[in-house]
Amino acid sequence: MDLNLSHLPLANLGLEPWMISIVVPVVGLVFAGVIIVTTFYFKHRERELWHQTARVALEKGQPLPVLPDSAGFGDAAAAVKAATAANNQPRWRGYLIGGLINLAVGAGLFVSLSQISGASFNVGYFGCIPGFIGIALLLGAVIEAFASRHKS
Repeated sequence: MDLNLSHLPLANLGLEPWMISIVVPVVGLVFAGVIIVTTFYFKHRERELWHQTARVALEKGQPLPVLPDSAGFGDAAAAVKAATAANNQPRWRGYLIGGLINLAVGAGLFVSLSQISGASFNVGYFGCIPGFIGIALLLGAVIEAFASRHKS
């Protein structure tokens, strides 16, 4: 049986399959690196422009402009305080929501993967991984809610 794979991407480059399995992840990592370096460059440039603006404002006796609200700049403690003040929800609610979602995904995987036949074991048990993570998050929500109520 001869398969015509010439319509697939990278097929016309004449690369062996093992070469493609190396080239694709390397290209992905290089692409991610380019995105990260570009992000750092533009954040640095934004900070540099803010400093120029602040210097001109100080020379003219004007108040300082507000520092751009970018990740990694400014006072980290103030940013955490502002985020905490903006989000008044108790911490345990995030655990509760995440736990319920993981438990539901685990149950869905268990049911759907259990229908696969021909495996030497029940593949549905892979659904237990997110299921047990969900149970752990639900326990964390209970512990956090109990601790926050008895904190004072």
